[in-house]
Amino acid sequence: MLVVITIFVAVALSGRKDSPTSDPAASPAGAPANDVASDDPRPRRTGHSAIAELVAEVPELYAEHARTLLTSDDARARERAGTAIALAPPEDKPGIPEYLRNLAWFEQVTDCEDKRPILDKIWESGDTRALPGLQRIAATPPGDCRVGFMRFECIECLRDELARVIARSEAQR
Repeated sequence: MLVVITIFVAVALSGRKDSPTSDPAASPAGAPANDVASDDPRPRRTGHSAIAELVAEVPELYAEHARTLLTSDDARARERAGTAIALAPPEDKPGIPEYLRNLAWFEQVTDCEDKRPILDKIWESGDTRALPGLQRIAATPPGDCRVGFMRFECIECLRDELARVIARSEAQR
């Protein structure tokens, strides 16, 4: 049943205009039309107060989901939080920072290669606010992702690239 639901969600999302994977030919440097161009990529501190600041930037309805994406070690909890943010209605999206929407889509997409354009967007934006979420993703042990009873490596094809994006973000802080 879970596999059927996952496939249904993936198919439904693949054609969404705001889905980072809906236009594979789009350049990672180009922001989608529905993204807010004024996202603030200013460096942030790390720790609890920095997370509180990041969560405070998000509409209240999505604050706990944002906190989960940025702090949880539980891949399934991050996936659920990513679903809530990725599937936010169009009228809510401008209030959710682009880096957070990208982290949400990263958690939402199950195929490693389909995650690549999302990671490219995060890299191109240079927004260091994504760093805590990226660090949580990188800390996910291999085999922690599941579809039904099958376990698999969520980001095997991206571990090196993810490490480079994290190193760059850490250097920019």
